[in-house]
Amino acid sequence: MSKKQGPEAKLKAYTVKKLKESGLLWWRNQSAMVPIGEGPNKRFMHAGTPGLPDLMFIGNDGHLWCLELKSPTGKPSPKQREFADRVREQQDPLAPSVFVFFANQESDVHSIITAAVTGAYINDGDYQMLPKPRKRKATSDV
Repeated sequence: MSKKQGPEAKLKAYTVKKLKESGLLWWRNQSAMVPIGEGPNKRFMHAGTPGLPDLMFIGNDGHLWCLELKSPTGKPSPKQREFADRVREQQDPLAPSVFVFFANQESDVHSIITAAVTGAYINDGDYQMLPKPRKRKATSDV
């Protein structure tokens, strides 16, 4: 009997297929709760780094693209938002080199992977893109 896939698992399978077809260098970040011990001593250990996106890939433009997949009603966790915020804070706001996206439908995934392949610009209002480019603070000449 086959196990029915949920919407996020289906989106992940679609995304992996599209990444394989794209020819981009990509990898998946696995995260899971692993049981340790048995009976009353059983506990769980988190394997992986909380907050890291599901998939990462290098675009043909040399940028690192990070993609967190969600079900249609899913929202980024606080750890995922924290990761995206830290990425935004630690790069040049006028020339970001790492992009973090949250996607919940195949059309979003298709547009994001196409942009990574072609080097096309994606509007910072589209696909819940993080980091959003920020204006550099003006500095006074001293």
